[in-house]
Amino acid sequence: MTLNLPPDTCLHLGNDLISPYPENLKTISSIDLIALFKQLKPSINIIDGAGCTDWADLRQRIQFIANLFRCYHQTKDLFNPAFNTEQVAVIKAGGVPEGRL
Repeated sequence: MTLNLPPDTCLHLGNDLISPYPENLKTISSIDLIALFKQLKPSINIIDGAGCTDWADLRQRIQFIANLFRCYHQTKDLFNPAFNTEQVAVIKAGGVPEGRL
C-alpha cells in the first residue's frame, strides 16, 4: 500500500519513513508522550521500524501514524486544500473529479 503526500511524496506503508524528524520534534520531553511512544516501540527517537507490515495490528498502525505525523507535521503543502474549486463542485454533485486526487 502507498500513501501520496503533496507535492510529490509517495510513501510505501510497509517501509520505514525516510523523512527525518523536524528539529523541534527530535527530542520529546513530555513524560506522558514518552510513555506512549515507548508502548509503541523501544526507542522513541529512531524512525527505523516505523513501516507497517500488518495493518490488522493496531500497535503497528498507531506506531506508523504517530511517526508519520511527527515526520511530516511541518510540511506546508499538507495545509493546502486537498481539492481545487472545480473538483469540489464535482464531488458535491456526486461525481469523481479528474486530475490528481
